[in-house]
Amino acid sequence: MIDLGVNSFQGSIPTELGHLPNLQQLYLFDNLSGDIPMSIFNISTLQILALTGNSLSGSLPTDMAVRLPNLQGVFLGSNQLTGPIPSSFSNGSVLSVIDLGYNLFSGNIPMSLGNLLQLQTIILEGNQLTNDKTELEFLTALTNCPSLNTIQIGYNPLDGVLPRSFVSSGNLSASLGKFHASGSGLKALAENNLTGEFPDTIGNLRNLRRFQAYDNGIQGGIPSGLCNLEGLYELNLGKNKLSGELPSCLGNFFVERDLFGFQCFSFILAIKFLGK
Repeated sequence: MIDLGVNSFQGSIPTELGHLPNLQQLYLFDNLSGDIPMSIFNISTLQILALTGNSLSGSLPTDMAVRLPNLQGVFLGSNQLTGPIPSSFSNGSVLSVIDLGYNLFSGNIPMSLGNLLQLQTIILEGNQLTNDKTELEFLTALTNCPSLNTIQIGYNPLDGVLPRSFVSSGNLSASLGKFHASGSGLKALAENNLTGEFPDTIGNLRNLRRFQAYDNGIQGGIPSGLCNLEGLYELNLGKNKLSGELPSCLGNFFVERDLFGFQCFSFILAIKFLGK
């Protein structure tokens, strides 16, 4: 393992680090710049690649997961990486965390991510990712990931409809705890210019604790299925086109909630539903 994070290093990542054939974990959280050396992607033993919070640029190799077959976690958030998300991620049989948030990735989110049976967390928010279908079909693909707990796709220009199949999935009903789609044309799924009505089958995601779909085009009312989410403590549906009456069950969310949960639901009752 090499952990040199949270120091004051500058410059680029040395190519020579790729000459460590038995390296399993690499942590570099600093002000490093330049491309990620291609030699890093030749370390087939690498399990954790953590380069968060640098100023790294360039794109990821299309065969990244093929080169790194033992990769369990990819932490590349808060850099300046560009290009598409490699579809080869689907070859990562033990890959459980993908964090590519707050970069400059573009193109569609690969449907093949749904092949990652060990995937637990995927963070893609804050990029330039797009969607060329009416529905956000990649979300349907992700329902094949039985251990998926966290999806963050906000602040991307996705511009699509939340698939009904996504919220009615048997797999995700037991695993999904956090869904963020807010804020800017993509909105961690809270600003993706989502359209259509809020699906009543949201209640099938019984372990959902945080749901953000702020600043989209969601229409209709808040569905009664929301009442089935007994563990929900954060709900953000502000700046949409919701109408109708508030479900009476929202009052039940105050019961045995901590202060954070109380504040969140106070906020929705006071302002979020009205979209002001």
